[in-house]
Amino acid sequence: MRKPLQIKRLCELSNDDFLSRVADGVNLVMENAHSYLNSADALAGCDPGRAVAHLRSVAEEEAAKVLILIDAVRCPRRPDTNEMFSR
Repeated sequence: MRKPLQIKRLCELSNDDFLSRVADGVNLVMENAHSYLNSADALAGCDPGRAVAHLRSVAEEEAAKVLILIDAVRCPRRPDTNEMFSR
């Protein structure tokens, strides 16, 4: 049996719980992005190269997830639109 996608589980939350989970998600995403960026900066002092560029790229991709979460907040949340919201 397939597990439900997390976005579908978010659709089932009340507005307050939904916003709280999104805020938690933003914090986690930013912690991850900072971690990758700090690692890139530490590595750059020893061996500037592809690994540094890769870590910086991963940090940017991680930070971009915040935009997805912001879009989720902007989408209308009504029982009749949950299927569209989850897509």
